[in-house]
Amino acid sequence: MPPAQPSPCPRCDGLTPDQADQLAIIGGSHLPYSEPYGELRQCASCGAWFRYTRDHDNEIGYVADAPSLDRLDREQARALAAAATAVAQRQLAHFATRDDDYGRRCAADYADELARLTAVMTALALAAP
Repeated sequence: MPPAQPSPCPRCDGLTPDQADQLAIIGGSHLPYSEPYGELRQCASCGAWFRYTRDHDNEIGYVADAPSLDRLDREQARALAAAATAVAQRQLAHFATRDDDYGRRCAADYADELARLTAVMTALALAAP
């Protein structure tokens, strides 16, 4: 992954939450709603870190959808990656015990996410000042 650089980056500077799909999803999709939560995303061009969240609330006759996209510094990205890593490890351990197609698919998804998060945690540790 490229090192983080300050904006402006033609790919990520000024992105709105609706354009978050232009960023690579590293992990965190399954975090509970406690801080920090959200998806850890990264710009492939400049290496900038982002947190994407989407609060979706359904009530009878009313739907609220509030996506947000926040730029993170290295320490914030590290904290989000650490939280996502802990959840991915727990979920992988849970689904690894299941002997059905769903369990195997989920275990594979969490293993992939854990590999991405481990690489990010290593890169963030090496890049520390």
